Amino acid sequence: MRHSRAMCAALAAAIMLAASSSAHAQAPRRESPVFAAKLNLSMEQRHIIMEFIKSRNTGNEPGNVSTTVGQTVPKTVQLQAMPADVGQKVSQVRNYSYFIKNNKIVLVDPKDNKIAEVIELQ
Repeated sequence: MRHSRAMCAALAAAIMLAASSSAHAQAPRRESPVFAAKLNLSMEQRHIIMEFIKSRNTGNEPGNVSTTVGQTVPKTVQLQAMPADVGQKVSQVRNYSYFIKNNKIVLVDPKDNKIAEVIELQ
């Protein structure tokens, strides 16, 4: 009887240990956020935007500014209004602003001033 009590105690301890380690293993992991493009533009829509914007003289390129989707654009960056021609052909970018840097058209969401899409100039 004495031996069975010790076995039960050891078994109970093992079960509690296993339960606590599995609960710990299921704790949510915190990872750095990955930003996906806010816009789902087709290749044709990207081409339209590129063709209308690449010929425009938008002034100086901003200096040390990220062109990564999801990043906030500093207030010091001079944003350009989306041309009406582009807004008519690609309606989802009608209210967006943009700037050009390193041969990239960077589309900026006016609601939160974050980069929504980046289109490589060719």
